Amino acid sequence: MPNFIKSEKLFLIFLFAFNFLFRLFRIQAPAESFLNEKYYILPAARDILLGFGDTKPITPPSPLGKLLFASSIKLFGDNPFGWRILPVLFTAALVILTYFLAKEIFKNRAIATTAGILLTFEAALFVHSRSADPEVFLVTFIILSMIFVWKVCSENKLIWTVSAGVSSGLALTIKPQASLAIVAGLVTILFLAKEKLRSRILSTFLILIISSFIYLIAYLPVFQKSGISGYILLHQNIKQYHTQYWPENYYKVMSQSEYGPRLPQFNQYLRYPITWLKNPKILYFEKGIDSKKRLVLFTFNPMIFFPAIGAFLFGLVLAINRRDLRIVFLLLTASFFYFPYLFSSLYKPLTYPPYYLLSSFPLLIILLSYLLDFVRKKARFIFIVYLVLVVVTFAAYYPLLAALPVTYDYFHFLTGLK
Repeated sequence: MPNFIKSEKLFLIFLFAFNFLFRLFRIQAPAESFLNEKYYILPAARDILLGFGDTKPITPPSPLGKLLFASSIKLFGDNPFGWRILPVLFTAALVILTYFLAKEIFKNRAIATTAGILLTFEAALFVHSRSADPEVFLVTFIILSMIFVWKVCSENKLIWTVSAGVSSGLALTIKPQASLAIVAGLVTILFLAKEKLRSRILSTFLILIISSFIYLIAYLPVFQKSGISGYILLHQNIKQYHTQYWPENYYKVMSQSEYGPRLPQFNQYLRYPITWLKNPKILYFEKGIDSKKRLVLFTFNPMIFFPAIGAFLFGLVLAINRRDLRIVFLLLTASFFYFPYLFSSLYKPLTYPPYYLLSSFPLLIILLSYLLDFVRKKARFIFIVYLVLVVVTFAAYYPLLAALPVTYDYFHFLTGLK
């Protein structure tokens, strides 16, 4: 075994550096802004830098996310590097945090190492790590909060409870969807923590108070300008926009953009989360160049996506038969990033982009890595072959993820789109 793998410190330095440089390479491609960074994030960040404040508090409601992007542009310039360098850094940190979460849960470096490698070559995360979109900020803070939630479950100390509240609050200021992670954490502590019921209730209450306080601080400019009534009105408008206006008008709005011709092909993925289980393929950027095209494709690495779903289903069996709290923790927390959207869509189809699944993937990958460890012990060759297939599959998709010129045949072969 290479020394850098035997040495945990060297391995983690290598893993972070590899993820950072791997995602940094050709970060300027495409040079044009696209999707959320074009229509929402960059206009808001530029207004902040001009001194106008957050002029787009509804789309998206991400006060901390837009401040982070504004700071990045101020430091590195209003260019692709300045737009996208922070997501690269956060994703490299996310991979390390996922390693530590896996190690905390299973006390096994081999499982943690496998989880770090798999997350490194996850295609959907790769795309979002190179886009000025706050999703990777959200996932990073969520996984950080899950580390502290697990610590609260295993050794209920005040420092872990406070840390869980702070990280949950930071996630909430990135996106309101973090409320699902907070609920998942609170439910986990109430039902899985080893302490007495009174201690569990106090811990959940403290986490809720701290995270809510941090969220309120993020909206301090709104309180200063419009008071409590302005804060309430803003959140009423946010709810109305995301539950009424956008679901009713997104098709018309998107049809008038460059995404119009492709909209019929991925409309189902936005309306019905059950279709996410087919591994959605959505074009974030597309441009023809003579006989070739450049694109940024959202898709999960199929060699990770489908085994991860299988791991979830098999994990249910293990949770029932063995009552393993480690498995229950991963199943429970991962579920909160899919099933609420699924059940909501059965009641009223809204618009849920498939990248909402990203928050569950580090958790599913940890579960998959746990199951793969049995394969590693019994049939190391099969385990190695699987990891090689993960990397090879990622390499095959890489040109479509990083806006490299590809032939139309190659594009059609990997996506099924024309």
